This record gives sequence, structure tokens and C-alpha cells, in this order.
Amino acid sequence: MSMVSTLLYLEPQQKAVLQRVAKNRGTSLSHEIRLAIRQYLDGASSQDLTEIDLVTHEVEVTIRDMLKQLKAANATLQHAFSDIERIRRQSPVLDPREVAAITALIKQPRQKRSSRPHSGNRPTSRAI
Repeated sequence: MSMVSTLLYLEPQQKAVLQRVAKNRGTSLSHEIRLAIRQYLDGASSQDLTEIDLVTHEVEVTIRDMLKQLKAANATLQHAFSDIERIRRQSPVLDPREVAAITALIKQPRQKRSSRPHSGNRPTSRAI
């Protein structure tokens, strides 16, 4: 929603009350003035607007808590991924060159895997 700046004259007591209300609700003076004007224009009761503000505040708090939980989960995952990467780099089994060579061998057709001609005789494991 776009807003326009408006000069508004208030009695000192009105401003003091609105500032106190804003402080207690954790809002701004401008927000409280807009709320009062909306109440006047919409015909909403003060109780209706108070309930809406309370629900809105609860939702904001819930969203902030969810954001904190998501940030904590993200930090945990980043730490786990860093550990996995560190372990992967230290593991001789996962040498990328060896993996590439094995992958290339697997992708070759069966006849081309051996450089020796196929004799048809298989060595036996029996001792003679």
C-alpha cells in the first residue's frame, strides 16, 4: 500500500496518548493515527481493531520465531555440509580422478574393456 505524507495538527494530550498507546503496542505514532482513521472510516469498533492488532502482533511474533528456527536449521545444515565436504576431501576412496576412470570403464562396451584378446579359456581356481 502506498502512502502520502500529510501534515496533521494534534492537541498535545492527543499526541501524548497516541504515543503511549504506540509504545505499549510496539507500533509507531503514525500507525496508531492510521488505525484511528481507519476505524473512523470503516466504522469498526475500537474492540475490533484491538483484536485485529493483537492477532497481527501474535502472527508477527510467530513469524519472527519461525525465522529464527529456520536460520538455526540452516546453520546446522551448513555445518553438516562443511563436515561432509571435509571428510570427502580427506577420503582416498573418493578421489575424483579414480571415480572418473572407473566411470569411463563402466561406460565402455564389454568387449573393449580388456586390451587382451579373449581366448575363451577361463582360469580355474582349482589347484592341480
